[in-house]
Amino acid sequence: MLFAELAGRVREAVGAFRALALESLDGSIEESIVDDRGLDPECLTEFATLLRIAERTSEDAGTGGLEELTWVADRSVVLSRRVSTQHYLILVLEPDVRSAQARYVLRRAAGQFRPEIENA
Repeated sequence: MLFAELAGRVREAVGAFRALALESLDGSIEESIVDDRGLDPECLTEFATLLRIAERTSEDAGTGGLEELTWVADRSVVLSRRVSTQHYLILVLEPDVRSAQARYVLRRAAGQFRPEIENA
């Protein structure tokens, strides 16, 4: 499945879509779709730092490997979901989104995209 096709499916399913990115833990954005002109695509690289910190904290606390991280800001909801050991999907949404539905959609999208990452 192509990334653009995956982004289209996510956009349709959740509404309030601002951006979707495939990001590696080294901070590089491998692919992204940004609908919101007010969102700087390069700021998505900063999420990798947060994910690395959250992963280490999760492991150090004995809670296991990080699979998903959600944070809410006054202008956005950001969801991240592990796709592989080194990759996450980052979904940026408007703040009034129904996050439970968005989490479900992102979990399904990660599962659908996983074979693309593993075979790359």
